[in-house]
Amino acid sequence: MADRRLLLERGLAHQLAGRLAAAEADYRAVLRDDPRDADALHLLGVLAAAQADFPAAIDLLRQALAVRPDMPMLHNNLGNALAKAKQFEAAAASYRRAIELAPDYAEAHFNLATALSELKDHLSATIAARRAVELAPRNAKAAVILGLNLMEIGRSGEAIAAFRHAQGVRPDIETGRFILQAIVYDPAQTNASRFAAHRQFEADYARAVYPPRREFTNVRDPDRPLRIGWLSSDLREHSIARNLWPIFERLDRQRFDMTCYADVARPDHVTAAFRDLSQGWRDIRGRSDGEVADLIRGDRIDILMLLAGRFDRNRPLVAAHRAAPVQVSLYDAATSGLETMDYLIADSALVPRRSTEGFVERVVRLPSFYTPHAPPDNSPAITAPPCEDSGTVTFGCFSSPVKISDEVMGLWAAVLQRVPNSRLFLKYADKLGPQRERLQAVFARRAIAAGRLVIGSQWDPPGQHLQLYRDVDVALDPFPFTGSTSTFEALWMGVPVVTLLGDAMAGRWSASMLHTLALGEWIARTPDDYVEIAARLAEDRPRLAAWRAQLRDRVARSPLCNGALHARRFGRLVRALWRRWCFAPSR
Repeated sequence: MADRRLLLERGLAHQLAGRLAAAEADYRAVLRDDPRDADALHLLGVLAAAQADFPAAIDLLRQALAVRPDMPMLHNNLGNALAKAKQFEAAAASYRRAIELAPDYAEAHFNLATALSELKDHLSATIAARRAVELAPRNAKAAVILGLNLMEIGRSGEAIAAFRHAQGVRPDIETGRFILQAIVYDPAQTNASRFAAHRQFEADYARAVYPPRREFTNVRDPDRPLRIGWLSSDLREHSIARNLWPIFERLDRQRFDMTCYADVARPDHVTAAFRDLSQGWRDIRGRSDGEVADLIRGDRIDILMLLAGRFDRNRPLVAAHRAAPVQVSLYDAATSGLETMDYLIADSALVPRRSTEGFVERVVRLPSFYTPHAPPDNSPAITAPPCEDSGTVTFGCFSSPVKISDEVMGLWAAVLQRVPNSRLFLKYADKLGPQRERLQAVFARRAIAAGRLVIGSQWDPPGQHLQLYRDVDVALDPFPFTGSTSTFEALWMGVPVVTLLGDAMAGRWSASMLHTLALGEWIARTPDDYVEIAARLAEDRPRLAAWRAQLRDRVARSPLCNGALHARRFGRLVRALWRRWCFAPSR
């Protein structure tokens, strides 16, 4: 017995010190004496998982559980091995068993939340993460997981609180970026509170790396060819790439030299297309923000475009290092908050001249901002409004559930109350199915029958989901962060879109498109206007059919689909920004 304990303790010491071969030898020595020693099987299983031999780890841990089925840590560690093997349903079952045996096992609650997140069961993940935070309030990772799942179920205000809790435990730039993401979705935020949050992000993470002075030797010739840098994690099958492509493809290569700084975790055919069309391509995965800034300066980039800085794996702090003489925020949803970001590109609908929204950057405007990648040639044919056959008006929204808060559902419920016998069709990949009860509860509080809410939860290949617009008569836009790609797709399929005009840039994407199309009549200024506009569209069946027949042609002939025009306008704007730098005092 003493030899067994000695071998196990020595093996664990070896394992903690990284001497894995020696640890394995000690564990196996115990198993030669007793092949059913649960502790040795357990430790050897954990060791196998650490070495990424997940099949062996799972087998060893299950052998240990056959001997010690009531050991919570064993179930938790089996769950960890299963999760690393991407067997998330089995992992969740193991974590749940650990919790049954030890209800206050904080780590198992956290791990369960993580597995459920992978399974897109964000409601259940929220419950598990909240319990993990209650049991271990100093676990910043648990608070972050809670915040991320709250966002996924449209509870951005609570998500902000969770992220700020995590920041109080362990300040982290990624958590800071999550706060900036959440505030553009939260209906309770004001322009003042949003701006303050961005300035706080700057104070927490950017000011420490601001260079005291940065001299650039780029030649101050306003007419010479320019080196444009594009910094993004979204050069892949993504809405940002679809918007950028018309510019990237058509900018005059005699006047603009294009270099991409790509942090793309999973490159695809879109990544390859951007790479093929670039004069320079830099894979920045694994490089620090400072290293990326040094790389950009070494490439003598004149104008750096930072795309959608707060989202995905994008890198706003590269701008804090002052990587280029001119730095521009593009496709973000609000100010960056960084004094080193010189400009933000919008249009007059996104950011009106008298906007009360705060920007650190100087806002410069294109005639129209939104230009998607050309619609696919195999777009489904336009069909008659579905109400013609069913007699029932179907409202719809295919935006991300992150945008579908209880406040949004409440306004949509008011629309259904105003239009008798109408229904609401929601669809976004596979994320909405587990939220059915939450969404139905909002309707129930408005005395709207559950059957009037239709939720599509299956996943559709890119492009094929457009066919689902054949089942929608009128699209309802969320707020305060409105649709963008979803708005364009609805219009392309002949479906009118009703939007509520926000007081900030994030709430005006759809309005920007509708202004470009001269369809301001679908832009509501108040919630009551929103309900009435939706009702008028639903009640005028002949007009609804007319819009169905003509919208695609109107969109196709508009600047929304004129990539060449958009590229020319963009090129002129970029040249103007460069000229301004050329004639500005040296800094």
